[in-house]
Amino acid sequence: MLHSVPLDGGAADLDHVLIGPPGICVVGTRHHRGRSLLLAGERLVVAGTATDAVPRARAEAQRVRELLLPRLGTAAASTPVRPVVALVGAPIRVRRWPDDVVVATEGALVYALRGLTPVLGPREVERIHAVARRPESWG
Repeated sequence: MLHSVPLDGGAADLDHVLIGPPGICVVGTRHHRGRSLLLAGERLVVAGTATDAVPRARAEAQRVRELLLPRLGTAAASTPVRPVVALVGAPIRVRRWPDDVVVATEGALVYALRGLTPVLGPREVERIHAVARRPESWG
């Protein structure tokens, strides 16, 4: 797991990048202690206000695909990069789950990630992690 991965010379960062059997998970954390949360597909509504958390998670995963996957070589080109939104501090009501973004509360996050299909073996995980922890991989 990598934390606070700087992008674009430090102009932005990724909260967390988890590399494991399900591939590369780009985890954006959203702290909403004591607020009401509603997930309606593409929209995460916080205390009545729609946010961009789901599309943003998808965009961050795409950025990882663009920056990291080319550095891994052709064998890793098909490695899944999964967008994840981790909600901290409040339960969530769900009308509809997004199609391609994992959204989970802090208590359900490990369960949600363990439910993803494993596609990488230990050697592949270590190789990807070795490349991902180099600062030049993100510039």
